[in-house]
Order: sequence, then C-alpha cells, then structure tokens
Amino acid sequence: VPETNQATEGGQPVGLGLCPAGAAGPPGYPCFANAYNSALPANAPEAWVIRRTDQSTNNPLMAFSIDDGYVYGLNNQVEIKVTYWNHGTDRWTLSYLDSAGVQQKAIPVGSADPWVQKTNSGAFVTTSFVLTDTQFSNGMAGGVDFVLDSRSDTGANDGNEWVHFVEVKKLG
Repeated sequence: VPETNQATEGGQPVGLGLCPAGAAGPPGYPCFANAYNSALPANAPEAWVIRRTDQSTNNPLMAFSIDDGYVYGLNNQVEIKVTYWNHGTDRWTLSYLDSAGVQQKAIPVGSADPWVQKTNSGAFVTTSFVLTDTQFSNGMAGGVDFVLDSRSDTGANDGNEWVHFVEVKKLG
C-alpha cells in the first residue's frame, strides 16, 4: 500500500497510483485516492514515498525481482539494504533461495537471528543483509527473487512494515 506524510498538494488530498480509477495505464491498476498517513513522521523525507504491507487484508509480503541483466543465476554474492520505519515492536524477515533452490531466511549483519526486531524508535533505519550463496533466477512464487515478510519469524501477524527503499548491490 503506498503511503505518504504529505496531506495535500494544491489543496487536494494526495493520491498515489493511477488516479482517478480507470486513468491511463494497465487495467485494474489501483488508485489510492488518499494515501496520507498522519502517523508517519511529518519531517522525515523518507516518509514522503513509502510502501506498507497490509496484514489485515492478507497482504503481508513485499516481493522483489532483480533485473536479470544485473544479477541472474546461481552463487550470487549481494548486499541487500532495506530502509524502513521503525514503528512497532514486531519482527520481519527477508527470504531468498540459496544456490540449491532451498528457501532461506537472511540474517541481518550484526545479528545471529534470521529476523529484524523493531524497537519502536520512530526513526528510519537501514538494515543490511550480506548473502553469499543466492539463486536469483526468478524462482520464488510469482517469479520473484526475494521477499520481505511482515509476519514474525513464526509466521504470526504481528504488525505491518513501512519500507522506504531497498538496494541490491553486487559483491565480489
């Protein structure tokens, strides 16, 4: 779900997507006529453009497909950085396929646990994952390469995630 910390533009509510519904674009592309979220930090530029999971409508995932011209195939070494709003005390995970095609949960740099534990600081935080044995060949459900899951490491709905930016950098 796209959200923003900007309430209005030119005196009108801020909409994100193709608005009004039915505007030029792919059929069924959503219009979020009022994307303003007053809970987002008002002075944080990262909150101007942000995406949120929506566990209440059974949309706990954000799926990512890396351009095949950038990274494709087996034994890739990458760093994935996720900048998110540290709102709530829930956990989230990042899953990918290893070179054998087995789904793994990534361990954040500096942690021993395969999840990110939020602390409700209200700040924007960047967490890094260094993956050394990945298979980025569109092999996960939906043809994607990795997935951010807003549910806890046990699969429980424990809170949504607000993600501002995801960066994938080749290593080695």
